[in-house]
Amino acid sequence: MVACRERFHATSSQVNLLFSLSRRQELSNPYAAPPPLGGENVKQHSEYKQLPWYRKSGVNSGLILASILTCGLVPGTIVVCINALTGEIYFNKKDAQGKLKKWHWTNKVVAVLLLMLNVAQLIRLVSALLAE
Repeated sequence: MVACRERFHATSSQVNLLFSLSRRQELSNPYAAPPPLGGENVKQHSEYKQLPWYRKSGVNSGLILASILTCGLVPGTIVVCINALTGEIYFNKKDAQGKLKKWHWTNKVVAVLLLMLNVAQLIRLVSALLAE
């Protein structure tokens, strides 16, 4: 138990030393760029393989296509809109800095417009079925 305590104190003191050194570097440069929004949790994806399936452009484009071809019966545009509005969707191409390219905000607007068209089309289809 004592050895474990000594190991813990040595580790925590090392962590404190590293933290104080990094804090000094941070304070020594008043012109340093601020940290990104979200702090350390912001991920910059550089490998397409590391992305979850719902953040890939091909999957989202396929969901939109399936939704259009089935007249909105497949809720693909709903899934794409949730994905687009809650995070980034990435292409399998890299920009000049070596980061994956992302969907532009216009892609997201088009996804929402397609969702509205699919919902209108689905309402029209259901109302035609109920009228018969």
